[in-house]
Amino acid sequence: MFLEQAQDGKNDIGRWLALLVILLVAITIIGTIPVQIMVYLQTAASPDLIPNLENPLDLSAFEISAPTQLLFQFIPYLIGILALALLFKPIHERDVITLISGSKTLRWSQFFWGAKIWLLLLSIYTLTFYLIDNQSINFKINSDSLLEIYLVIILLVPIKAGLEEILFRGYLIQGLHHFIRYKWLNLGISALFFAGVQVYLSEAKDNEAILIFFQYLIFGILLSLCVILDDGLEMAWGVNSINTIFIGILSINESDSDSIRLSQFHFSSKSYGIGALLIIFALFIYSASKKFKWIGWSTLFVKTEQVVKVSELDSDYLYDEYSEEDQA
Repeated sequence: MFLEQAQDGKNDIGRWLALLVILLVAITIIGTIPVQIMVYLQTAASPDLIPNLENPLDLSAFEISAPTQLLFQFIPYLIGILALALLFKPIHERDVITLISGSKTLRWSQFFWGAKIWLLLLSIYTLTFYLIDNQSINFKINSDSLLEIYLVIILLVPIKAGLEEILFRGYLIQGLHHFIRYKWLNLGISALFFAGVQVYLSEAKDNEAILIFFQYLIFGILLSLCVILDDGLEMAWGVNSINTIFIGILSINESDSDSIRLSQFHFSSKSYGIGALLIIFALFIYSASKKFKWIGWSTLFVKTEQVVKVSELDSDYLYDEYSEEDQA
């Protein structure tokens, strides 16, 4: 079972915290070095370039094209994936595949099925929303390099989504399950963390931040349900990837400049209401349950007993037990 794999290998709290700290450093510090080098080279070549003080993330001020800006913003996620792939097994003494799937190999069929159905549901909703109020969605194209931007989004968003799924629905939810024996509680905590991080990255304020928090809380619960009931995060990975790609395409069309940021790729009040998201949520879960015959709903509320390995038992206790049996 996917969650129960957290009991394999070495899983003391120090190892979990150590890897999280290493990943944080890899993503936030090492992953930003390439863009810092790029900015330095551009500034050295053209000293008269003036940064955008109101928006330091606006790399267009350094004459960096929108596709290149977007490409450099994906580098930290790629560094994070590589760090996780290289360090997880030495630290936890189990294969990294156990963070992704309950089976021995990646189930790409689950990934593509999830992406396909979520894309279908989003497309139906967006088309219906546009037909009802065609002024609420702006399809105006403002970038001369739209094709290159879309290509970067389509190719690299799955890397970002994959890291999110591994961290929130793999590493975090398995770690929680190692200490908290109720799956519904693990699901809720991971969804809250996911929603909080997404609000922080979105840079939204006040009422919009509250709306985005609840949208991503619902989305996080959906993804966690998929992971628990489907025994792996491949389906959730597919859903997260296509959701970010879909919203990213709409966000670029609504952009007023060539300053492209990943923080634009988020739910907003213009696109998805809470009610609509709940309907899409229900339709997807219903389709997945029928397609894959999910039967583990009751396990969400049952306390999972911890499996104690023979190697972890006290050797003196084992000796006494065997001695009593021999005497009998």
